[in-house]
Amino acid sequence: MIKKLIFWSFLLLAAIQIWKTPEFQKLKDESIDKVWHLASDTAAPKQRNSAQRFAYKMKYWREDFSENEKAFINELSKNQVQFNHFVTDYCFEAKLYHPKLTQANLYVSCEKAKEVYTP
Repeated sequence: MIKKLIFWSFLLLAAIQIWKTPEFQKLKDESIDKVWHLASDTAAPKQRNSAQRFAYKMKYWREDFSENEKAFINELSKNQVQFNHFVTDYCFEAKLYHPKLTQANLYVSCEKAKEVYTP
């Protein structure tokens, strides 16, 4: 009986410690957001353009971006034409380069943009 009590106490303590970590909180927030997004899409289907879908995909990724990069991604998300130009001009190049985004953030942005881009 005591062994079971110690085991379950240890398991509960470990779960509480994992719950407090920022990585778990980010994962939890992403999962909850995906479920709500899926529920809203099935309950009231709306037509979203690819710039809006790009904004949704970049929601958690842009936390690591600089303020200038965040502002640029926000501008892309508001305008469909600008989003299309970004994807065609920067994401399909052999060597990725953009004057406002770092190499790593450009790679992430292009991967997410390619997922939702429709020519």
